[in-house]
Amino acid sequence: MKKIFILAFLGLSVFVSATAMAGDKGVYLGAGFSYNKMLSPDFSNLNSAIGLDLRVGYNFGPVMLEGNLLGSTHEDKRLTYEDASFGGMTIDVKVPFLKQDRLNQPYLLVGLAGYSLTQKDPVTGSDVKLSGGGYDFGFGIEHRFNSHLALNLSAIYRGISYDKSETGGTTTKLPEKLRGNVRSVETGLNYYF
Repeated sequence: MKKIFILAFLGLSVFVSATAMAGDKGVYLGAGFSYNKMLSPDFSNLNSAIGLDLRVGYNFGPVMLEGNLLGSTHEDKRLTYEDASFGGMTIDVKVPFLKQDRLNQPYLLVGLAGYSLTQKDPVTGSDVKLSGGGYDFGFGIEHRFNSHLALNLSAIYRGISYDKSETGGTTTKLPEKLRGNVRSVETGLNYYF
């Protein structure tokens, strides 16, 4: 899987040289909503949920580098369990796949991330936090209203492997990684300075 990700990233990097991202170069901030659906059978007991999404990025012209904080609270279908909190911090690269257009710019997105899932254990009453790394792969479109404000819409597949568990301040490595893949649809506004 690592080799596929590296090859895809290198291929996108080469593709960048022939394209240009719409909008002004520089720093931007964004905020919006993220709809997150758990795809793994290990977490099929958790309902889909809408959460918040905060972004900070830099538009280099042919490519954008973006940091993203996201979180959502998922209702558990099991009666004795409380809601679970899902969160992540990602570093993504956005690469346009069409020539420059001042109003609409479709893009591909690839990135690396750290994720966590926290839920109270009904037996012990303590929080159990799963954490691990992952990758992002998706696509989206940015619609510019003017030189400062843009609407962003994206669909992202998050490949997540939880490999650590923390309970009561004690962190242990899981004997076997838990797959926690998520499909996200994000929408929000970006403000360019």
